[in-house]
Amino acid sequence: RGKPWFMVRSSDKLYSVTARTAIIGKWTHLAGILTPGKELQLYVNGELASTKEGVPFVDKNPIQPMEIGVDGLTAVGEYTSPFPFTGIIDEVRLHYGPYTAEQIRASMEEPGKVLKSDALVLSCNFNKGKAADTSGHKHTGKATNAKAVDGKFLQALRFTGKGPAKGGKVQGGVEHNWDQDIAVLARSMVLAKDTIFLAGPPDNTDEEDTFKRIMERDKTVEADLVA
Repeated sequence: RGKPWFMVRSSDKLYSVTARTAIIGKWTHLAGILTPGKELQLYVNGELASTKEGVPFVDKNPIQPMEIGVDGLTAVGEYTSPFPFTGIIDEVRLHYGPYTAEQIRASMEEPGKVLKSDALVLSCNFNKGKAADTSGHKHTGKATNAKAVDGKFLQALRFTGKGPAKGGKVQGGVEHNWDQDIAVLARSMVLAKDTIFLAGPPDNTDEEDTFKRIMERDKTVEADLVA
C-alpha cells in the first residue's frame, strides 16, 4: 500500500519495521539499518521512522544473490515471490558495518556523491541504465526489465513490475531463439553445424523446488543432491 518496509530474516525468523506514511509519487530516501546493538531501524528522508529491538544478526552468508526491484527466488517476507517493484529507483548502496544517522542524512542531501567509508561494499547509481558498482569492490550487476530514465541525480532505472514468465521464472532481458529443459546436467557440449550435443549425468532435481527445500531446512533434500 505504498509504505516502505525493511525486513531481515535470521535463523528462519522474520523481523520487520515499517513507516506509517505512504511514499508513492515522490522521491524518497530510504535507509534500513541493523545496528551493532541489534536494533532494526528504518529511516525515511533522513528521519528515524520505525525501530525494533532484539533482532539477531544474519550470521550466515545468504543463499540468494543481491537483487533490486524483485525477489526472484524465495520470499524474504510474507509475500509471494517474485513480488516485482513498479517505479523508479535511483542509487542503491550497501554497507557492511556501522552507519550513523549523520551519514544517512549526508547521503540524502548530496545525491550522486559517493561518501566513501570502510563499510561501503556496493554503490550503484544506474546511469546509462547500467548496474555498475562504483564502490571499488567490483560488484557490478546486470539490469533487466528496467530502462534508464531521468532520476533524482542524473539517471535512474524504471522498473516495469513484470511478474514471472512461463515456467515461473522471472523474465530476463534476453530473447532466446529456443528454450527448453534438458534431461542432463551439461558437463560437455559440442556444436556440429546446427546441432548441439550435450553430455552429463541425469538431472534428477527441480532447481526451484530444491532451493525452497534448502531454505526450509528440509533434511530430505540432501539425498537428492547426493544422487
